[in-house]
Amino acid sequence: MAQFFKANKPKRRGTPSLPALTITIDALTLQGQGLCKSHVPIIIVDGALPGETVKVSVTQQKKKVWFAKVLQVLESHPQRIAAPCMFAQDHTPKQTPICGGCQLQYVEPEALLTLKETAISDYATHVLPLTELPWLKPVLSSDAYRRKARLAIDARDANNIKVGFRQAHSNNVLAIDHCLVLDPRLQPVLSYIQAHCQQWGWLSNVGHMTLFAADNETVLALNAQRHLNADALSALSELEAQLAIRVAVHQQGLVNAPKKAAKWYFLPASGQTDAGALTVPDLWLSSIDDCRYPVDLDDFVQINKKLNEQMVSAAVSSLELTATDRVLDLFCGAGNFTLPIARHAEYVLGIEGVPTMVQQAQRGAQTCGINNVEFIHADLTTSAALDKIKAANVNKLLLDPSREGAHAVLECLQYSDLEKIVYVSCNPQSWVHDCALIMANGFTLEQVQSFDMFKGTTHTELLSVFIR
Repeated sequence: MAQFFKANKPKRRGTPSLPALTITIDALTLQGQGLCKSHVPIIIVDGALPGETVKVSVTQQKKKVWFAKVLQVLESHPQRIAAPCMFAQDHTPKQTPICGGCQLQYVEPEALLTLKETAISDYATHVLPLTELPWLKPVLSSDAYRRKARLAIDARDANNIKVGFRQAHSNNVLAIDHCLVLDPRLQPVLSYIQAHCQQWGWLSNVGHMTLFAADNETVLALNAQRHLNADALSALSELEAQLAIRVAVHQQGLVNAPKKAAKWYFLPASGQTDAGALTVPDLWLSSIDDCRYPVDLDDFVQINKKLNEQMVSAAVSSLELTATDRVLDLFCGAGNFTLPIARHAEYVLGIEGVPTMVQQAQRGAQTCGINNVEFIHADLTTSAALDKIKAANVNKLLLDPSREGAHAVLECLQYSDLEKIVYVSCNPQSWVHDCALIMANGFTLEQVQSFDMFKGTTHTELLSVFIR
């Protein structure tokens, strides 16, 4: 009888272990990593800066690129500093683990923006018909800027409950009682939680917490996944009384919460949860030109209030609005740019893909008494949306897309009637490719400015202006 045999599959091998390498860093990537071009293949290094000589450990090898992490900085960049936060990485012998929040605190802030701009210019000049970018002076951020933060919870071990931020390159929770980037209104809340959480076994019923400093309330929101018991409600009432803030609980955490009325409820001062005693959070944020926005606890918000206002002001100024201008705001969200623009223009059309954000924008316009703005929910690439844009007869455009950029939308737009475009971007790579499309339609990049919206991180926020 014939027998058939299958050859054993070769075992997959991991990355071969290599001795530590000593290399010199030539540039910074758009993601804030060091790049060594002299090695074959190139090496991308977490934690290294241009001009530095570093000893690295290779973590991954691919055919055309290796990845590595810094073991020791042998010759440092002149603007490398000791990270001001004890939980941040600065590549010196210190505690482990580290927080995953502020990845680049080991660089002097203004120097970091310059390094980021150089990396963007290097990339852009390979894609765009430009030899340099028309940079304006960058806008720096102060510390203690973050008005909203999410706290992770690990309550699997009742004897070692952890509340804090995720560790770098890990899902583990790093328990901290102080954060340099938190809004001063939120810092006492974080400290209080760390001082008491070991007695809060009921945190096993909470998925995560959110700290939020709205203009009218400071809120601790608990994303409860199961009903909170009397001990939990008593502890939260005590927290409210001690810190003079409001505690909001997801409807799943309250026995008597009406399920269809709202998603979040404030606890009354007594800590009672009778349906009649529960109130829905009424929160709002303010901006320039006396604009005010209602906001829900689940909404995306610009977390750096001061820089957001500076960026909105710069956008409005760059549009050079007159009383006859008709403006299109794409990816308008809750009207962050739309409402201030409407204060200076004849008409503004805001288009957004998320229905709840459109509702918030409409509420904001009503609150501000602005009646020359129209918000619609639409897929920007559909014929219905394009017909609406054409009928609006706009002559200026502002767009603020997500990290994916706006390429699909920009391919569909009619540019003939547009005089000026202001593009706000949170991703330099997609911004560069969108710039190419805008410039191919007869526009010139007049200026670009970076905003340090998330200080000490790899994030880069850009505001650019295009003219004919």
